[in-house]
Amino acid sequence: MESIKYRELSKEELEKGAERLILELVRNDVAYELAEEIAERIKEVLLGRKIKRIGDNVEELIKSEIQKFLKEEIPENSFELEEGIREAVNEGKLYKVMFIGVNGSGKTTTIAKIAYKIREKYPVLMVCSDTYRAGAIEQLIKLAERLKVRYLKSEYGADPAAVAYDAVKHAESRGIKVVLVDTAGRMQTDRNLMEELRKIKRVLEPQLTIFVFDALAGNDALRQARDFMGEVGFDVAVATRIDADTKGGALLSVLYSVKRPVVYLGVGTEMGALIEFNRDKYLGELLGRI
Repeated sequence: MESIKYRELSKEELEKGAERLILELVRNDVAYELAEEIAERIKEVLLGRKIKRIGDNVEELIKSEIQKFLKEEIPENSFELEEGIREAVNEGKLYKVMFIGVNGSGKTTTIAKIAYKIREKYPVLMVCSDTYRAGAIEQLIKLAERLKVRYLKSEYGADPAAVAYDAVKHAESRGIKVVLVDTAGRMQTDRNLMEELRKIKRVLEPQLTIFVFDALAGNDALRQARDFMGEVGFDVAVATRIDADTKGGALLSVLYSVKRPVVYLGVGTEMGALIEFNRDKYLGELLGRI
């Protein structure tokens, strides 16, 4: 009787479903290698699974299994910035945040947005350790002045790690509670840059390192995340320009590959345009397009 009501999923069915899945994930800007990995995992899990001969939809079953699998693999956003700051302040410590990512990813603007979120509760110092890119220092100063928060002015050509060191001493002597440090991002494959970032991190000893990436970067976001994680390391990520991206697959590539949570989404140019990332909502929207 059971054989009349149920049947096993065949390899051919799953191969066909996997091909479609890969295509749809890639169309939504998920890195191809990741799309393949997800498809292979789903085939392994579902091969031989019994389904109803009438009523069960293979595509919906695959989609449901993807969601279950990704929830297991992708860290949920439980990040609380103010909790970390509060703990440091209660211990009499300076809370130091280092921002990394390639030039043009929106690091400096993200720093300003985070300063905007906390400036009413905690004295903030914005610092530019990107001392080589033309206009980097002026950009940070302009944003700091707009927000009416303090900044440390450095000179072009100065040692980036020395700037970070001076920032800590400056903040400690003036009762500042939070230091936000911008860094260079010429190319994620630049060996000198990575050594520079490691040196800054050793000197600064940040409680938090944030990787900032452009949601429109596609497959390159995956390469950036892996390079920065492998060379420097980071705790959480922020995706920018998400308002211009109707697909969002780059977020999945980063989340899955480095197992670090995306905590904020940049959704515009205004200072308040930084929202908390919701993993389950994101997965629901992404899989809804597949």
